[in-house]
Amino acid sequence: MGVAWDMRAYAPFRQRRDYAVPLLELLAGLSRYGARKRTIMARFQAQYGHLIPPEHQELGPGGGSHLWEYWLMSLRSELLRAGLMDAPRWGVWRITPAGLQWLEDHPSATHLSPSGEAGGRGRPRRVPGPGGALSFTVQGHRLVLSPEQVTAVAREALASGLPAEATSYHAWAVVVDGQRLGLKWLFQEVTGLDNINTYQARHVLERLGFECVRVKGGGRVARRSSGAAGEEAAWLEVVRREVRTIRELLAGRVPPPSHERVCDMVQFCYTLELYREASSLFRLVDRDSVHPWLYERTRRLAMSSQLAWAGLMESPARGVWRISEKGLEWLVDLMLAELVEWPESGDLRLTQKGHEWLRDLTTAGLIEESASGEMWISEKALEWLRENAPATSLEPGSPTSAGPMRRGTSGSKRRRGARLSQARNEEEARWLEIIEGEVRAVRDFLLGRAPRPSDERLCDLVWLCYLLELYQEVHDLFAVIDRSAADPWLYRRTARLARLSAMKVNE
Repeated sequence: MGVAWDMRAYAPFRQRRDYAVPLLELLAGLSRYGARKRTIMARFQAQYGHLIPPEHQELGPGGGSHLWEYWLMSLRSELLRAGLMDAPRWGVWRITPAGLQWLEDHPSATHLSPSGEAGGRGRPRRVPGPGGALSFTVQGHRLVLSPEQVTAVAREALASGLPAEATSYHAWAVVVDGQRLGLKWLFQEVTGLDNINTYQARHVLERLGFECVRVKGGGRVARRSSGAAGEEAAWLEVVRREVRTIRELLAGRVPPPSHERVCDMVQFCYTLELYREASSLFRLVDRDSVHPWLYERTRRLAMSSQLAWAGLMESPARGVWRISEKGLEWLVDLMLAELVEWPESGDLRLTQKGHEWLRDLTTAGLIEESASGEMWISEKALEWLRENAPATSLEPGSPTSAGPMRRGTSGSKRRRGARLSQARNEEEARWLEIIEGEVRAVRDFLLGRAPRPSDERLCDLVWLCYLLELYQEVHDLFAVIDRSAADPWLYRRTARLARLSAMKVNE
């Protein structure tokens, strides 16, 4: 059970102005780069959908969107004029420092007045400090804790002599009167509760104004970053380094790593929606050189990546795949051309004519063998599918007769370079948005704000946190994994990452 903070007391939405503060609060939870409109709309519905009445789900003026979406778009213009939002790039929504400050100054307000001040439903809540207290729920217990209470317990322990467990902390300590004490130990002493993870305790103590430090071997202290920007920069550098290594490997500029490492690269690319790279990497994996569970999981990720990159499948939400409109057109055309058939009782399969067509594709270099001898769609075929689907014959202009294929239209080198530079910046912003979403999912779960994911998903999050050097999160996530619910090989690999994380913390 995690920590649950008091939320704003939103009533069911009835009018346009009811949506303004929830929109600001949603934006405050995104990265400092903001997010695109469709992402905002999807997250708003996921977070506040229970407050949107049926009449607001009807189409708004013009019929192109729901009424509540239309109202959010119109509120965006007002919030831009008020300086609470800005637009760093076309189509991107982002909260400004002024918007963040307004939310901090009015933590229980649910409305903006015309002047931009808090409306009548909320009043500012005291920020914890001298004489201030913080109300929270942990393990089903409602607690109110003040800085003075924490300080009194710590001083009493210092005066009477610290027990061994107060100084044998794993990685994090809290500073009281210049002395470092075990963070979890102090929190448990103050609250009387057991089974609290470090992340929960640190979150509460930091909200109360205490300095929490990460202690490394030899007594050296690494202070936590004062804000999210430091973490974001570190994550982005890790992602850049990993993507650079992957692209150099695919270009043949670096020697191939172990096959297990290549499988990790496939998962990394799949997570970042680098579907072309994920598909290309899988061709390097030898089935006999990795654990069968890992190979099969990697194969599924690579296959989904192939179809997604070709535009034949789409993922409306994490872990959810469906055939796209383009993929459906392609399938229908294959059936009309009698290349595939779909019996009433049975699976989709190639016809005799389809097998002949497949041989033509192999001869044309559109089908190739992977390192494990499996038939796999070549990159040349994927390029062609992206630009020509639906198509069912190898006619003039098809991959067998066309020259080198390039995405996009022709133009001067200067224009192509400008587009490439812009795409690279947008690509990195997208990477960071995905990574921040994954880290937020980890921390929301550890704080009890999100339901428990599957054990396989928890193992994946351990792997990602290890890659991002979030070693404390690795430790806390591994502690809640049920080894009987995960594949034995995957659990052993995850346990190894947890041990390595403990070593990294104490280096």
